[in-house]
Amino acid sequence: MLIRLPADKLDAESKKSKNKTANRIKILRRTLRERSGLAKLVREIHVPELQRIYQQSVPQERSQLIDSLASLVMACPNLEKLVGFYPTYEHEFDRLTYALSTRRSLKERAWVIRNTKRRDSGCFDGKEEEVYYASYSDPVEMFLQQHESWLNLQTLVLHAQNTGTMNFRAFIATFRQLPNLKDLHISSFGSDEFNDRTLLALPPLRSLRLQDLHGLTDRGLLRFAGSDAAKGLRKLSLIDLEIMLLSVITKFLSTAENLKRFTVVQDGSPGLPPGAIMRTPALSSKSIEFLHWDILVPGSANEDLASSIAAGGFPSLRIIRAPSDHDGLLQNLCRPVAQITQDSDHHLLSQLGGAKLSSFTRYLRTLPAARRAAQKRIEEARRRPAVKIVVECDGVVQNTHTIRSYVGTLGSKIEYWLEPDVPGSEDAVAGIADLLRGGAASWSGNNDVCMGGGKGEASAEAAGCFHAPRQRCASIGLETLF
Repeated sequence: MLIRLPADKLDAESKKSKNKTANRIKILRRTLRERSGLAKLVREIHVPELQRIYQQSVPQERSQLIDSLASLVMACPNLEKLVGFYPTYEHEFDRLTYALSTRRSLKERAWVIRNTKRRDSGCFDGKEEEVYYASYSDPVEMFLQQHESWLNLQTLVLHAQNTGTMNFRAFIATFRQLPNLKDLHISSFGSDEFNDRTLLALPPLRSLRLQDLHGLTDRGLLRFAGSDAAKGLRKLSLIDLEIMLLSVITKFLSTAENLKRFTVVQDGSPGLPPGAIMRTPALSSKSIEFLHWDILVPGSANEDLASSIAAGGFPSLRIIRAPSDHDGLLQNLCRPVAQITQDSDHHLLSQLGGAKLSSFTRYLRTLPAARRAAQKRIEEARRRPAVKIVVECDGVVQNTHTIRSYVGTLGSKIEYWLEPDVPGSEDAVAGIADLLRGGAASWSGNNDVCMGGGKGEASAEAAGCFHAPRQRCASIGLETLF
C-alpha cells in the first residue's frame, strides 16, 4: 500500500499549509498506530510537497517536521520507500535518519551529504591526530551504522554538497553492508574522496550513474569498464566526467552486453589518441535501446556515433536523445517527423535574443533550444524539392507535383526524442536538483493509496484511505536518476 501526503498547492508557503501538513501526519500516525494490521501493509510513503515546505521553514519548524515524519516512519514496520523528502545529512543525529535506519525492508535511500565540521579533526581523512578515539563521535562510523539493517536495500544515492564528507573506507564499507545493492548514483565528491581506486571497489550493479567526479581518469574508467562489476550493467550514465578517449566509451559498450540505456553528457568531444587507427564501426552495441548523447562542443564524437549507427552498430536502438546534435547528424538517422517543438519553446526562446537566437543557442544545453534547432532543420528541408512528378498525356503536361524534402531516414526504427526525464523541465537528464527542488510529477496507476486527511479525521476511512485506480500526483522518485 502507498501513502501520499498532499500539501495545499495554492498556498504552499503559508503557515496554514504547514500546519495542515503536520496535522495530516499526526492523524495518519495515530491511525496506523491504532490499526497495526493496516500499518504492516504500508510499503511506500510519498510526500510530494514536503521538500519545498521544509526549505521554506524556520529551524524550529524543520525540527518538528523531521520528528513528525520520523514517528510516521516508525509506525510502518515494513516500509520500503520514503519518496519526495531528502533533507541534508550533516553527520549528526536526527530522528528521521534513525527511523529509516531501523526499517529492515527499506529498498532505497538518498544521502545528500554536507560536511559542517573541520577536516583537520581527523575524522574524514583517516589521520589519527586525537589521543583518544570514540567510535560514537566518528562521522564515518556514525554514517556506516545507518546501513547495518539494510540487507534489502537496492537503490543508493550518494551526493556531496561540499568536499570532505566521505573517505575511501566510508564508501567501501557502505557497499559491503548492502548485499542486494543494484542501483547506485554517486556525484560531486572530491578527488581525494572518490577516485579510480574507489571506482574499482564497486560491486556488480544493475544501474550506475557517475557524475561530476574529478578524481576519475580515463585510465581508471577503462579498467573499471573491463571489470566483472561492469558486465551486468543495464543502465549506465557518465555525466560531466570529461572523458577524453573514445576508447573508454567503446570499452563500456563492448563489456556490458546487456546494457539497455546509456547516457553520456559532457562539454568536450572524446576522440582517439594521436596515431591511433579507428575501427569500423567506432562504436557498437547489440543491446542498447535508449541512447542519450550530449557532447556540447562539437568534435569528431558526433560524427563517429552517426557513422557507427549508419553502419549497423546499434541494431536494437529505438530512441536517441541528443540535445547537442548541432548539425542534425543523428536526427537524419531517425524516422522523419513533421513537428518536434512545443508551444512553450517559441515563447521561451524569443526572450533570449530574437535575430541572434541561432548563434546564441547553438551551444545552449536546453531542450527548448534543441527542439527549436531540430524544427528549423525540418522547415529548411521542406523548402527543398526532393522529387518532382510530371503527369503527361499524349506528350502534353497535364500536371506537376513536387514532393518536398524532409529530415530523417524512411524506414528507420529510431525515434528522435527531445523530452525530459522530469515532465516540464528544460533539462533532459534529471538530477539531484530536481529532487531537492521539491514538487511532483503527474502520474496514474493502480496501486492502493492512503492520503492523510484533514482536522478531526481519526479513522482510516476518514483519513482518506481508498482502493481505487485514479489520477494522482506523485513525487519525483530516485528511479528518475538512472
